[in-house]
Amino acid sequence: MASPLKSLIRKTVRAYLTYTPIKLGRYPLMMLVQKFAGEPVTVEANIKDRGWMILDLDDLMQFPVYYNIFEAKYDKSLYALLDGCDVAIDVGGNIGQYALLFARHSNKVYTFEPMPKMIERLKNHIAMNRLEDKLILVTKALFNKKRYSEICFAEICQ
Repeated sequence: MASPLKSLIRKTVRAYLTYTPIKLGRYPLMMLVQKFAGEPVTVEANIKDRGWMILDLDDLMQFPVYYNIFEAKYDKSLYALLDGCDVAIDVGGNIGQYALLFARHSNKVYTFEPMPKMIERLKNHIAMNRLEDKLILVTKALFNKKRYSEICFAEICQ
C-alpha cells in the first residue's frame, strides 16, 4: 500500500514536471523524488500524449513514464516522423509507451511484443484507451536472431 505522504509528493512533482515550461533540472528532480518517495506501488495515470497507463513505480523503465519525462527531447522528431503517417510499427512494444503515442498520430499501429507479462499490460492499455481497432498487438517477436531480414507482414500478422 502506498504511503499517503509519498503519494502526495509524487503527484505534486509529477504535476510540476508535466506542466512547467522549465526544462533545466527536470531529470535530477525526478531522480531525487524517486529516491526518497519511490515505493513498490502500481498506479493508474493519464500520461501526456499517450493516454491511460498502469505503471509500476519501482521499475526503472516505467517511473519516468509516470513523471512524463522520458525521452522528451525526441518528441519533436517523433511528431515530425508521424505527421501524415498512415501505418506505424513499434518493435518491442513493452508496456506500450510508444505504441500509444503512435496511435495518437497514425491511422494504424502494429506493435510486436513476445513477453507474456508485457503482453497482458499492453492489452490492458489498449483496452483502457479504446484503441482496439487502431492498435494491433502482435504477440510474436519479429526476429529470433541478430540479423537483418525481410519482413513479411502477411505472415506475421495472421
